[in-house]
Amino acid sequence: PVEHNVLELSEFKTALDTRFGGEGKYVAVVVAGVPAPDGAAPCSYGEDGAIAAGRLAGFVADHVNATGDHGVMHDICEAQSTGDMASALEEAMALIEVACDEYVIE
Repeated sequence: PVEHNVLELSEFKTALDTRFGGEGKYVAVVVAGVPAPDGAAPCSYGEDGAIAAGRLAGFVADHVNATGDHGVMHDICEAQSTGDMASALEEAMALIEVACDEYVIE
């Protein structure tokens, strides 16, 4: 990962909240690998293995879902091992649909 001009996750959340008028106005959906303790690729998904998305997973868990239900994180490795990627994507789409239904243009 390139580490230049990267905001702290709390600053990023504040920027999104300011831009969109609160977390009820956006969703965060992450489908990626969960970081492996040894730094290896989380699983063999794709040609080079799944990419671990630790910052995005942290953003969803610690910031977006800390005060609401507008974020979801799915482990692509788990979806691959169970053969159930469709469920992960269906849950993400349901979250997006609810957020869009609740969005009011001011």
